[in-house]
Amino acid sequence: MISIVLFGFSGAFVVIWLLGKILDWHAEKTNSERFPRHENGIIQGIESRSRIRHHKVAVIFIHGYTDSPEIFDQIVDGIQWDEADWMVPLLPFHGRSLLEMQDFDPEVIERFVEAFIDSQFCNYAQLILVGQSLGSTLLIRLAHRKQWSPQKVQIVLMAPAVFLYDDTRFNRFLATFYPYFRNYISNRNNASADALAAVRLKTSKKFHHTAVPSVKPLLDYCRFTEKIFQQLQFPHTILIAQDDNRVDVERLKQASPASSPSKWVVFPKGKHLLYWGQNVSEISRHIQDKIAATLPKY
Repeated sequence: MISIVLFGFSGAFVVIWLLGKILDWHAEKTNSERFPRHENGIIQGIESRSRIRHHKVAVIFIHGYTDSPEIFDQIVDGIQWDEADWMVPLLPFHGRSLLEMQDFDPEVIERFVEAFIDSQFCNYAQLILVGQSLGSTLLIRLAHRKQWSPQKVQIVLMAPAVFLYDDTRFNRFLATFYPYFRNYISNRNNASADALAAVRLKTSKKFHHTAVPSVKPLLDYCRFTEKIFQQLQFPHTILIAQDDNRVDVERLKQASPASSPSKWVVFPKGKHLLYWGQNVSEISRHIQDKIAATLPKY
């Protein structure tokens, strides 16, 4: 009797495993064929972008997990660039394939962002660094470790991916057990987007699946950054929506160091994807004000 039960469980496991592999193959095929690509494998339209006119001020935007430089297009379009340059690098593991996202390593991305910022230090008198979600998490860690001069560098943290809601426990469960059956999970849920962002999501070049092996290193990285955020003494501006459904805004506020010179801008609504939502023009204005504040007063 026991052998029959074990045989039944084994058979069911094999069937589920085979079904998972077929679904994974279909997910890779669908996402690979969905958009045209350059010879280097990067999807056309989401490569790194910039506007360099050799001004004294530059704004560097850092996108988030599973995002790409295209997410900042509307924010960039809402800013006057008469006195500043801008650039948005495509982060490692992003914009290529689901297979490459399985190797996602936030430490590698942090070193990439650090090297990119360092490469611009000698080119500009002022740098304004703007991160979204994971991009903000990266900037928190770098600002704490690099000890930049506030006279040289300013940071703007959009919906920083720290103090995530407890539903990440479910994500950790998925990251631990789901890979036995599947490498990818559908991410077509638009819960992180307000009405305007949800419309843009439908036409964006985001993958329709998340590489499950990337979830645990992401969550571990964000969780460890919470301790760093509590010690952050570098001046920063936080832009976040009160109804953000990925970040626990109240815990984030409580963790903000009282001794740290920070500025908070809390939008009543907007959810997590601030870059396409109802607050885009306000975000552009804040960055415009940052640029204006760096320019000489005559």
